Amino acid sequence: MTKLIFILSFLSVLNFHSKSYEKKSDQWEQLKDAAHKIGLCIYNTEETFCSEHKDEFSKREQAVNLEEEEVYYFEMKEDWAKERIAGRAVLEKSAQENFLIFYDIQQGPFVFKDNSKAEISTRNFIMINLQDDFSFSQTTRTDGSLACVIESDKENKILENVHWREFMTHRSGRLSTKVSFAILNPKAKPNFDSFTKAFSSYQQSKK
Repeated sequence: MTKLIFILSFLSVLNFHSKSYEKKSDQWEQLKDAAHKIGLCIYNTEETFCSEHKDEFSKREQAVNLEEEEVYYFEMKEDWAKERIAGRAVLEKSAQENFLIFYDIQQGPFVFKDNSKAEISTRNFIMINLQDDFSFSQTTRTDGSLACVIESDKENKILENVHWREFMTHRSGRLSTKVSFAILNPKAKPNFDSFTKAFSSYQQSKK
C-alpha cells in the first residue's frame, strides 16, 4: 500500500511539472508570436531559438536590383545572443535565464515615401532583466505610426544598441531607463496591447 501511495504521489508530481512546463512553453510561443507582429523577435536561454528569419537576407536580395541597391540585414544568431546574455549576466550578477533579448526583424526599408526613396529603420536590439518591472506606453505620431515605449522601474537597466554599431564596430551599447520604437501597421495598437499582455504573462512565469 505504501509503495502504491508513493507511485501515485510521484505520478501526480510528474503530471504537475509536465503541465507547468507546457504552460510556460505556451506563454513563450504567445509572446514570440505577439513580438513578431510588432517587428521584434525574442530570445531567452531556456527557450528554443527562433529560426523563422534565417532566409530574410535572401528574400531581400531577390526583391531589389543588386546593381543599384546594396542589401543589409543583420540576422540574430544563437551563439551571438548567448554571448551577449552571458556577459550581461556577469555584470548584473544575475542568472542568465533572467534575461530577454528583443531583436528588430524589420530592419531596412519600411516606409516608402515615394517610388524610389525609403526611410531606413534605426530600431535597436534591446536586452532586459525579467526580474525588473516594466511599464508600457504608446502614442500615435503625426506620420500615423505608433510610438511604443518600454520603461524599467530601475534606472539604466535596459541595454540597447543599434545593429550596425554592434556588428560593425563591436560597441557594447548603452544603458537606458526606457527605450522606444515605432510600429507602422494599421493594427499597431491592438498588436502592441497583445504584446504587453503576453510579455506580462511570460514575465510572471519566470519570477
